[in-house]
Amino acid sequence: MKKLLFVFALVLFGVKTYADDGVTAGTLSLNPGETGKLEIYFTGKNSSTYTSLSFYLYVPDGIEIPYTGKNVNAEAMTAGEVAPTHNFSGRRQSATKYKFMVEHTSNAAFAKSEGVLMTITVNASSTITKGKQDISIELAEMADENGDVTTGIDLTEQPVAAAVGGAPVTIASSGYTVVCNEKALDFSSVSEVTAVYAVSKASSTSASLKEIESKKVPANTGVIVEGTAGATAFVPFAEGSVDAVSPNVLVGVNEAKALAADEGYILIGGKFLICEAGTLPAHKAYLPASALTAKATELVFDFDTVVTGINEVKADSADNSPVYNLNGARVSNLQKGVYVKNGRKFIVK
Repeated sequence: MKKLLFVFALVLFGVKTYADDGVTAGTLSLNPGETGKLEIYFTGKNSSTYTSLSFYLYVPDGIEIPYTGKNVNAEAMTAGEVAPTHNFSGRRQSATKYKFMVEHTSNAAFAKSEGVLMTITVNASSTITKGKQDISIELAEMADENGDVTTGIDLTEQPVAAAVGGAPVTIASSGYTVVCNEKALDFSSVSEVTAVYAVSKASSTSASLKEIESKKVPANTGVIVEGTAGATAFVPFAEGSVDAVSPNVLVGVNEAKALAADEGYILIGGKFLICEAGTLPAHKAYLPASALTAKATELVFDFDTVVTGINEVKADSADNSPVYNLNGARVSNLQKGVYVKNGRKFIVK
């Protein structure tokens, strides 16, 4: 039987401490075979005189920290702002367990009482289990300048529940972002996402957004995602076939793409702005200049209908169509102002 190779994003979620003083791991997203950086945070609010620290780091199967023999390679550990003058060491105790030490030869205190303690290089194997994985930190020991040691601090939280394969998506402060992925994405169960749009056409003044009602996006398709500003959501890969999105003039990229000046429009602050020469990050999308009827410096959203005036309309109580403000954000509690519904502007007095 032939083995099937699936490409997916791995999302590792760190844990939080129950104590005022403690160590936590950050969040890391990796693809199989990739190398990433895991930040370790320190909080020492009960004391600003810590001089050394040790902890155990548990990682899932398929994640490895570079080591030689049993010792973690020095280049795999980078000092953060908490203890930049201290020495870092690590030792591999099993396939999923590492012990790290932070200490100073002259018993000097940490430079800061909280922040990034260190950054650790991690490698993901090509056979890593897909989905959310738990990182845990246990049995931390912290010593102060008097030699007093706090031991046996259990900094573990309940493991993160297993999830299907997917990809992390971060929504900008405007409430929008652009997304593309090698795999089909299913936003229908993602609480942080309120709507997903294709761009059906573009004029010299606006980009027409067409909502994808199923919230399922085919592979290699650029879309606009609306949701909770600043939130990072884990979006599962769609199962089965997904209908094509058409028309859609957005161009999605799964690898970083160099754009020449004026080659296209990128989403910034809830509208499309003409780009300067630069690089578009992987798993994003842009609007090519060739899709416009005439060149413009910026394009606003018009939700698939061009409106030239302000009309006062009465909302149909049986119509559950979404309502948007003039910034393009979906709203539910209407105050005085101008809104858009079904492509038409109306006033609430």
